[in-house]
Amino acid sequence: MNCSHVEDKLDFYLDGELPTGRINKLERHLEDCVDCRKLLEERKRLNAIISSSDPIPSVPDRFVEKTVTRAGFGAARQRPTPLFRLAVAASLLLGLLVGLLGSRQLVLQFEQEAIAEEETMMAGEFFGLPEPEDDPLAVYYFSLSEDNNQGVEE
Repeated sequence: MNCSHVEDKLDFYLDGELPTGRINKLERHLEDCVDCRKLLEERKRLNAIISSSDPIPSVPDRFVEKTVTRAGFGAARQRPTPLFRLAVAASLLLGLLVGLLGSRQLVLQFEQEAIAEEETMMAGEFFGLPEPEDDPLAVYYFSLSEDNNQGVEE
């Protein structure tokens, strides 16, 4: 047996749950291995501490049942009243109508903005860009393209 096998079996050994063949192998290993003997002594001390501690108190009768009932999980579920159902249905319908009207309002707003942009483009304003005659770069570009077009026509 090696140390890892012994460590796994020490609790079974202390509880008297190992078969005789394994007990003999474990005890032979303990005779030769100081580390495993120290571990065995530590486990014996731990077992002594655990067995000398106060016992775990028992749970009172019907503790779980009373706790569940107090928390409201044990009570029978009541069916909603017709008035409650009507209130829920009315709330859902009202929410649906508000959503539809609100979305319709947004669509109208977007349509109005699109029309205004189209009118601006039709008027030639092009979103605040200067007219080509007022822009020196545009004038230069158009003069180049006119020079190229003249060479093509000839």
